[in-house]
Amino acid sequence: MEELPREARDTLNREQRRVYNAVMRHFKELNQGRQPRPLRLQVDGGGGTGKSYMVKVISSHLQAEAARYGRISPIVRAAPTGVASNEIGGQTLHSLLRLPVDGNYCPLSEIPTVLKALQRHFRGIYYLVIDEKSMPGLKTMAWIDQRLRVVFPENRDEFFGGLSVILIGDFFQPPPVLNKPLYSTRDNLKDIEIVGRNAYLSFDESVFLTAVQRQ
Repeated sequence: MEELPREARDTLNREQRRVYNAVMRHFKELNQGRQPRPLRLQVDGGGGTGKSYMVKVISSHLQAEAARYGRISPIVRAAPTGVASNEIGGQTLHSLLRLPVDGNYCPLSEIPTVLKALQRHFRGIYYLVIDEKSMPGLKTMAWIDQRLRVVFPENRDEFFGGLSVILIGDFFQPPPVLNKPLYSTRDNLKDIEIVGRNAYLSFDESVFLTAVQRQ
C-alpha cells in the first residue's frame, strides 16, 4: 500500500475530493461506533482524469487512519485484468474472490477451505474498489454479490454482504466478453443476470471526473 502524505488530498480536484470526502467521512462514522449504510458509489471518468491516483490517495489515508486504531487497512482494490489491477495496486477480481475463469461458478459452500481463507482475508475490510467497470458484466456482478454475501454471512441479506463498493471506470471502454453489460435492461435477461442487475442498481450515488489531468 502506498504511503502518501496527508497533504496529497490537497492535490485532488473538486470531483476527486468529493469521492475522497465521502469515503473518509464514512470510515470516521464507523470508527465512532455508528452504523452508516454501505457506500454504493460509481465514479465515472475517461483516461487521464486521475482515477488511479485518487484511489491510491484514498487507500493510503484509510490505511493511516485505521492504524491510529490499531487496525489493518480497511480497503481492497481489484479489477478484471492484471494490467488494470496493477494500475491501482490491487489484484484481479478472479483472484480476490476466487471467481471462475471458465464460466463454471462453484458456490463456496462446496469448498469450505477456500471460504474460510476468504473470510480471513476480508476480516476488517469495509471497502472494495472495482476498477474498469465496463469489463465485468451482469453475470460477474452477480458472482461478486453472491461471494460477498457468503463471506459476510451476518449480512447475507444485503447486497455485497454489506460491504461498501466503489465502482470505477468508463462505459466507453471495452465491454464485457460473453457477458451482458451492467447497464443492460431487464429484457431477455437470465436469472443470474437479473441478480447482477439488481446488485448493480444498488449503486445510488455517482461522481463524474471530467478534468483531464495526470497527477
